[in-house]
Amino acid sequence: MELFNPYFYAANIDLLAYENAWIQYIESGEKNENVIKRDIYDSWEKSSSLGVDPFSLEKPAAVDEQELKQRLRKNRYVFQIVEPSMEILFDIINESEYAVILSDREGVIIRVMCGSEMKDICSKINLREGADYRMESVGTNSINMAIELKKPVQITGCQHYRQIFQHYTSSSAPVLTESGGVLCVLSVLGKYEQENEHTLGMIHSITKGIESQHHINKINRNLKKRNNQLEKILSMVSDSIVYTENRKIIQVNGSMLKLIGKDESEVIGRNIYDTIVTQPSLVEFFADEKKASTGGHVILMGKNDSYKCIVSTEEVNSGFEKSSGGRLIRFTQIKTIEMMASKMRFAAKYTFEDLIGESDAFSEAITVAKKASAFDSRVIITGESGTGKEMFAQAIHNNSSRKAGPFVAVDCGAIPHELFESEFFGYEKGAFTGARREGKEGLVEKANNGTLFLDEIGNMSLDMQIKLLRVLQEGVVFRIGGASPVSVDLRVIAATNADLEQEIRNGTFREDLYYRLNVFRIKIPPLRERRSDIPLLVNNIIKTSNNIDPSVKVDKSAMDVFTGYDWPGNVRQLHNAVERAIIMADEHVIYPESISGEISGSRDVQGVFTGGSFEASNETLEEMTGRYIKFCLDMNDGNISRTAKQLDVSRTTIYKYIS
Repeated sequence: MELFNPYFYAANIDLLAYENAWIQYIESGEKNENVIKRDIYDSWEKSSSLGVDPFSLEKPAAVDEQELKQRLRKNRYVFQIVEPSMEILFDIINESEYAVILSDREGVIIRVMCGSEMKDICSKINLREGADYRMESVGTNSINMAIELKKPVQITGCQHYRQIFQHYTSSSAPVLTESGGVLCVLSVLGKYEQENEHTLGMIHSITKGIESQHHINKINRNLKKRNNQLEKILSMVSDSIVYTENRKIIQVNGSMLKLIGKDESEVIGRNIYDTIVTQPSLVEFFADEKKASTGGHVILMGKNDSYKCIVSTEEVNSGFEKSSGGRLIRFTQIKTIEMMASKMRFAAKYTFEDLIGESDAFSEAITVAKKASAFDSRVIITGESGTGKEMFAQAIHNNSSRKAGPFVAVDCGAIPHELFESEFFGYEKGAFTGARREGKEGLVEKANNGTLFLDEIGNMSLDMQIKLLRVLQEGVVFRIGGASPVSVDLRVIAATNADLEQEIRNGTFREDLYYRLNVFRIKIPPLRERRSDIPLLVNNIIKTSNNIDPSVKVDKSAMDVFTGYDWPGNVRQLHNAVERAIIMADEHVIYPESISGEISGSRDVQGVFTGGSFEASNETLEEMTGRYIKFCLDMNDGNISRTAKQLDVSRTTIYKYIS
């Protein structure tokens, strides 16, 4: 076949050499690296291997409208940093017959600027937003080569693989991230006669400027992120913290503001001696540099009272200068220290971030719980065993004003009735035979300044219910053998899997106690009512479980088993089942056969496979899987590799079912 390029007529020896080299390559595959660079030949070979037709006159395809919208949305930041430079570049070259092009990191066009003289040319090669200029679509061009080589590239005439582009010259330079990835590509396209190495140099300079701007933006974002993180950390710290520079208050946390009863606007930028360190004893303390540097005990005047505190200070240098006059001052209330000592034994570790689920019912429960956490009102949490009632209770506590205090969990069904009163309310010394000589603080007292969580409160005896009611009504507790009441300040959260209304009708639960507790009611749905959350839970269990492989993946068929089971034990049962499946998994993938038989064999799988000679049955999933594998193996004439590839499983799995 005689080759003829209808679009390209060389105006000089170099362009003619390109044409001859291209024809030579297309005809025989012969390369002339004195004319065409190795990188271009490599790109031609890749174009050929991808099935690109060099003679095709079809315009480049375009992505569909939905995909284009997604790409434009994804590249909003790219537009933000690149478009100003594009407009400057376009203003410079507008009088010439050039188009300025922006493509995403894959080679899809997302912005085109061209004058009236270039519109017809752009139309001929479908140069518009959404046009697909990836290698597999258009073959060798400067855009996809710049992406592949991660450096500026100029392609002219017959250096293009497809004839439809060979009457143009294009110069492209990638905008690179600090890690070396491609953020986008900036290009200029014109007629082949306008080939000029200065064009490439100009674009390269512009992209370097964009990269610098991107780097600065990232630094600023990181600084802002770090600052936000710092502010969040400071807000969560129970200690009262102030940061000053040359006595001027730069930053202060919420605890400090709450203590002194002032707004941030009243203290930021002010002298610390005019706002916080105002009383003579504090002024004297901070005036003594030795005391101020080592710390000590002080009396800090709050909004309504004075507080015994331990104060500590630390000089903070910027790192750029020897001393910036920065000083971090921390006031820790003695009461807080005592509470922390208590919290070491009785602590809540879960927060709302640990509650995994996006289903409507579960999201509603979280919403109510978050609202409840903002108040000291009592809460009843209902739900089946294993749904996570205590996790909710801990999350409420950790999101409340009592988060610095203890979280005391009491399983009302686990403590023997004979010991419940002494464990719950405590006793004085000598109260009964066998009592400790020093007496004992009860669980209610241990929850002082914190939260008392009563799990399975439906199991509490009626006489204990009466005594609990007194605690709720009067805020006091009487130890066994004690004559004087002990004041307690606590919040009560109760949980149950029983129907308390029915228990009231049965006479086993006091109605007045129920209404005392039932201010906020949170119902946690069972797992079978929020099946859409199961994949999230499974993946989270794999990610967070200790001493097991976090790289394990879950095959779709196995995930179908997990989502199809009713889980009478709810999340607790799911957690155990996933851990077992991880241990049993082959090749770091959980398949149905990795899952416990009581779960994998429980689904109603009638009608999963239909057609041909393979009919539905009432078999377990394990049995049906084995029969289906053998069925597929027969269809593939006993070829194990082909069957494994068809089913997307390992050869080991096939051998397991045929052995």
